[in-house]
Amino acid sequence: MGTLESVPFNKLLLDESNIRISATNPERDAELKASILASGILQNLVVTVAPRGKRLVRAGGRRYRQLKALVDEKSIPKDYPVPCRVLDKNDNAEQAALCLLYTSPSPRDRG
Repeated sequence: MGTLESVPFNKLLLDESNIRISATNPERDAELKASILASGILQNLVVTVAPRGKRLVRAGGRRYRQLKALVDEKSIPKDYPVPCRVLDKNDNAEQAALCLLYTSPSPRDRG
């Protein structure tokens, strides 16, 4: 089932194959960014192990992008601790479940 870890933001890489392709909503993004700044990440990101000690963000791309914006603005440090569920790449059942979850886009993502 993976483990929960606090991963420094600068060790995270966004998985560009994330199926969530809906257009960004500047107002909702601003709300999420403000929420992260005020309360931190309330729902962990889902990651897998990547080379050189990095973690690949498989779920939570929108949260990742708002964290990146906060780092770029210097509102949070680049090593800001991010709660992550680290999946074992050998756990095929969990990977398959994650794949199913993200291959069934929400109505908003379908256009």
